[in-house]
Amino acid sequence: MVFFEIKAKMLKIFEEYKELYKKQDKYGSHLKLMGKPFGFFLAKFFSKTKVITPNQVTLLSFIFYSLPGLFYAFGVYPYLIYGSIALLIGYLLDYADGQLARLKGTSNIFGKWLDAENTVFSRTITFLGITYGLYRMNPTALVWILGFLAVTSRYVFELTYTYFKALFPFSIESFEEEKKTRNKFIRNFYFTDNLAIVLLILAGLFNQLLLYLYFTAIYGWIFNILLFIVFYKKSYKRGSLIQKDHYSNE
Repeated sequence: MVFFEIKAKMLKIFEEYKELYKKQDKYGSHLKLMGKPFGFFLAKFFSKTKVITPNQVTLLSFIFYSLPGLFYAFGVYPYLIYGSIALLIGYLLDYADGQLARLKGTSNIFGKWLDAENTVFSRTITFLGITYGLYRMNPTALVWILGFLAVTSRYVFELTYTYFKALFPFSIESFEEEKKTRNKFIRNFYFTDNLAIVLLILAGLFNQLLLYLYFTAIYGWIFNILLFIVFYKKSYKRGSLIQKDHYSNE
């Protein structure tokens, strides 16, 4: 009887998730879609407690997102494994806070800002930890150069996308529509947090943090340059049309 009750509850939660999933980005990468169900189940669990708020989950996510920086700074096993486990927990909690806010109907701008700050600070702490840990094992300037290029590649990507979205909202909508027509497997390799975090978890588990820095530094900047070219073409075309409309109305 207990088994069937648990099964019925799980099926009910799964149906609720499917309804929520229909309203969200079903065209996202496989990496994104794998994280969402776990985040939803955590959100359902937190919603039952009545006292846990989405912002508290965000702060909890920040703690687990920041712990890898401490563990990776040791540069050796088993701390690398501890760091990857903490990062995985933080990753799932990061999916849970927004979905908890939607379940409770408490989504607001402050929560989105807090979530963004969580990403900025925890990412910086993590990259500093990775770089310092690798430098302890291999004290060369190259490690710090790679660390600098890796972390800046992440911020340049975010700033490029954010500013383009703010200044050319109609262009970003067409850009997102175009993404839906592309192969979902290819979208897994867009330089997003989903790719960066999943690869970092694996790099920590298999002691390949130096390779991860190389990948993030090189691939990240190549992707950013290509993204800039795409956005430049779209923004130039859109900007010219806006300017033309402005002068035609005078």
